[in-house]
Amino acid sequence: TEHAMLEEFTTGSVTCVVKPFERDDAFQVTTTSKKKKRTGLPMGRSEDDLTCEIVQWNDLTCTCGEFQRRKFSCIHALALCEKLKTNPLQYVDDCYSIERYHKTYAAKFSHVPEVSAWPEASGVPRLLPPAIVSGKGKETE
Repeated sequence: TEHAMLEEFTTGSVTCVVKPFERDDAFQVTTTSKKKKRTGLPMGRSEDDLTCEIVQWNDLTCTCGEFQRRKFSCIHALALCEKLKTNPLQYVDDCYSIERYHKTYAAKFSHVPEVSAWPEASGVPRLLPPAIVSGKGKETE
């Protein structure tokens, strides 16, 4: 699955333009993608959609947030890997590795019994849904 995700992003990174940005470890990545517009263009026509993000190479961050959030190279980092001739797999977090997957599921899991087999809770207050207050609306005559 790791390689499948990489293929998906690599396909999109062909439309990226990478330029150095202010510091040695920062790069501006401009992405052009075709977006279908519902209005204003004839059926089947598309318009270029430009986005610009900054990749901080030493920090492994991108202004799009995907690099940090997913712990996996975003399309902008992949474009930079291609430009710098770097293997993007080295920036994939260990949580995606097969070893980590096996360690995660190596432990024995006990099944959860049916609700009827659960012990009765004691000392727990009963929670009720909040009261619904009707808002102001159109007055009726």
